[in-house]
Amino acid sequence: MKTKENSTVFQIAITAGFASLTLFLGITHLGLIPLSPIVSLTIMHTPVILAAIMGGLWSGIGVGFVFGIYSLIQAAIHPSGMLDPLFVNPLVSVLPRMLIGVAAWGIHRLLKMIPKMPRVLSSSIAAFFGSLTNTIFVIGAIYLLYSDTAHTAFGGAGYIAGLILLGPSVLMEAVAAVIITALVISAIYFSGNRKSKLMKEAEGKDPVKTQVITGIIGAVIIIAGISFIAITNANISKKAQMAQQAAVESTDAGEFSEVVEETAE
Repeated sequence: MKTKENSTVFQIAITAGFASLTLFLGITHLGLIPLSPIVSLTIMHTPVILAAIMGGLWSGIGVGFVFGIYSLIQAAIHPSGMLDPLFVNPLVSVLPRMLIGVAAWGIHRLLKMIPKMPRVLSSSIAAFFGSLTNTIFVIGAIYLLYSDTAHTAFGGAGYIAGLILLGPSVLMEAVAAVIITALVISAIYFSGNRKSKLMKEAEGKDPVKTQVITGIIGAVIIIAGISFIAITNANISKKAQMAQQAAVESTDAGEFSEVVEETAE
């Protein structure tokens, strides 16, 4: 009974921690990593994957639900593109995000059945397919429920062709999820193998407390990593945009000078 209670407390702690992280990434916009002045990729689905791997099925579903509700509210308040208003429908914004947790948990659980399968490897594979699940089901729901709008947005392309068009950004998001998941899981197991005297005493008195602390450490690590990546890429993006703008202005100024000289002659 005590083990069951400990497990429940741990799942609640993991769910609450990663749900808070999801909201933090959304509110601060750190969940969108700018790769260029016009291209960004999202990593907001990564906490869903981590919750499913660390806390289990219901933790993954719970954090996915929070992610979906946040997307729905954002679409209702600040729609910025042709497809954004469609996310007010929970079948587009909420259900696919809950399925991220289901997919990541299921794949991770299956891989754990393989003898001597490294935890980091199984977690990374689960992260990759969990990330793909996000895009596959979101775009699938849009095509299923809003076929005309989807075809217009993707230039008349069908569902499969639409996914192919999104291929590069989808793969980058999946790779980002894999890297972050691998780093967090590795850090947690490294810290677990290098426990301080205080952590050992805490584990002896309250195993659940130690597990929760470990989960929080993982959350802090991912926040720090995401912040560093986002800020670095944002700076690169800003400098590239400024350089591009300066080049355009320089070209325009040169053309204007030529016109003035020709007029004077």
